[in-house]
Amino acid sequence: MVRTDEAKASMLKIFPKCPICYQNKGYDVLGADKDYVSCRKCYATWQSDDFSKGEKLSKLKLTQPSKEGVGRLLLGKTLSVDFWQNWREELKAKLDLQTHARANSLLQCDNAVLTNNEFRYRSNDEIFENSWLVSDISMAIVQDDGSLMIIFKDETRKEFNLGIDTWTKISEAGILLFGGIGTIITGNMAINNKIKATSQQWASGINMLISKRRLPEMTYCKYCGTKNALTEFKCVHCGAILS
Repeated sequence: MVRTDEAKASMLKIFPKCPICYQNKGYDVLGADKDYVSCRKCYATWQSDDFSKGEKLSKLKLTQPSKEGVGRLLLGKTLSVDFWQNWREELKAKLDLQTHARANSLLQCDNAVLTNNEFRYRSNDEIFENSWLVSDISMAIVQDDGSLMIIFKDETRKEFNLGIDTWTKISEAGILLFGGIGTIITGNMAINNKIKATSQQWASGINMLISKRRLPEMTYCKYCGTKNALTEFKCVHCGAILS
């Protein structure tokens, strides 16, 4: 097992001053496995398996902010040593990028944003949004529970939990290709930067995909959004004439 002085030396080598309070009062090593270090000045505390393994310090998880509460936003997050060396600037830069993406989004919900270039997602236990280029996406499938399955051009797949109500209207179509989403959203479905849209707007966008042979040959009522076979004259749900 690693000794207390080894864990302390590992922290001091990279952080001679505490990353939170910038004081050089040193650290206490805590925990049965000697995998916690705590600043003697502000009491900010980090955990890392690197301490107990005797490996080069590469990441730290903040388990307690300073006694004044500094760093609370990062509590419980495992972040790289590089991040902690300049964390205030890093935090501001990442949050600014997220704000910019949301301000310029085509669609968004609580934990996801779609822009012309990127799909950005942040799970409930994360602070920062991860991003993927729209140009790298082959297909997006909206599943029955409202989650989004993205298939990338390299055939990898990722599932994103957007909440059961987020994509309700589009899930009736079952599938949406991102190839045409820019035109569809810009022209029909961007409403006050919210992911919700009226039935007429969803139907208009979905019908546009159908006209481009991107979806099965079905038509969607422009009044209620219900899927109808092309052979139907009136909507099977609301009775409106299908145009």
